[in-house]
Amino acid sequence: MLKISRLADYAILLLWQFTHQADADDAHQLHQSRPLNASFLAQKTSIPQTTVQKILKLLHQGGLLISKRGIQGGYLLAQSPANISLKHILNAIEGPIHLTSCISDTHDCSIINLCPLSSIWQDLNQKFEDILDDTSLDQMRPALFATQNIAYSPKEKAL
Repeated sequence: MLKISRLADYAILLLWQFTHQADADDAHQLHQSRPLNASFLAQKTSIPQTTVQKILKLLHQGGLLISKRGIQGGYLLAQSPANISLKHILNAIEGPIHLTSCISDTHDCSIINLCPLSSIWQDLNQKFEDILDDTSLDQMRPALFATQNIAYSPKEKAL
């Protein structure tokens, strides 16, 4: 069964908290929002703090978050939610997407050169990656707000 890991699912929820906080702060620029820390995020999401810390570290290493040190420190989105795709999130948490092991660079399939399915799996994998790459965190915001029973009203973009 194809399944997105719990960590990846949690990562999307945590990133939603950053977009939600930016809306609450009425920030026109993401870097003007206040940083969010693991303790705050764990409290808001009910995800264990150690898990939140692990995910934040992976998202930071993946270039999706910026770390701010100090007493008011925490993490900020490194880019606009419109520029953060599901593919970026999954790559940061789980690594490259491979529907089958023969697609990975480190496959150990002994019949890869004879297999008629290899090109089909590669094509399907590419299509799946394209869908994930074309789906941004920003596009998911209305659905994420709806699950939290919060009205979503996108802010006017500053000119």
